Amino acid sequence: MEVQTASYELLLRIPGIGPKSAARIVSARRYGTLTFDHLKKIGVVLKRAHYFLTCSGKIMYHTPIEEKYILNQLTTLNSTDNWQLAHQNQNRQMSLFTDFNLGGA
Repeated sequence: MEVQTASYELLLRIPGIGPKSAARIVSARRYGTLTFDHLKKIGVVLKRAHYFLTCSGKIMYHTPIEEKYILNQLTTLNSTDNWQLAHQNQNRQMSLFTDFNLGGA
């Protein structure tokens, strides 16, 4: 979707663009051509939105425009999140009462 011509309602349908960002885009494009740097400053989450946007007919990255690829990129957790999920039950806070059988909780 072209940022320069998309309506407010269409901008809201793009992941990574909320009501404030969409309103800022509509307002800012009255004064000049928007770039991806401008969108980032406006508050657009480009990590999610760049798959669906063009600025003056240009895409942000040379990425495949395939449904499976984009869906995987939007739904896959990053490596830090994956590590935290895999190791979430290994660490716990020690308790004086339960660790030494002193009664209590």
